[in-house]
Amino acid sequence: MQKQGSKAFLGAEVTCTDRARYPLLIASRTGYQNLCRMITRMKLRASKPPQPGQEIAVTYAELAEFSEGLLCLTGAEDGPLAQGLRKGEGRAVVERLQRIFEPENVYLELQWHFDREEEARNQAVIDLANRLHVPLVATNGVKSTKIS
Repeated sequence: MQKQGSKAFLGAEVTCTDRARYPLLIASRTGYQNLCRMITRMKLRASKPPQPGQEIAVTYAELAEFSEGLLCLTGAEDGPLAQGLRKGEGRAVVERLQRIFEPENVYLELQWHFDREEEARNQAVIDLANRLHVPLVATNGVKSTKIS
């Protein structure tokens, strides 16, 4: 990958108390430590043994506490930006993420799985990125499909 000029990013997707899924990428050693601390704190809150369907989540305070060294993507259909766009609050979501993670560490995420709803969301994300001067990143998150 070095020969191609590419850089691999490690990270995790965490669920927040707003039920949105936040893809977080490690940008530094501090980011790795903070992501580990955040996940550990979430896991320690879970009941022992875990209950079926139990979802553990990070709080906004923990996102802020452990944000240093992390890059935040805005997620797919279950991400914070998609939730905000459905409520007409896309700009407010981006601004909140920029306060938590610093403006240069927030990337608006695009995914394309040949889904019309996703195409409309992508266009809204592109428009928002242009208005707010926030960088875009294209990812290939897994699109879950229910099998009947």
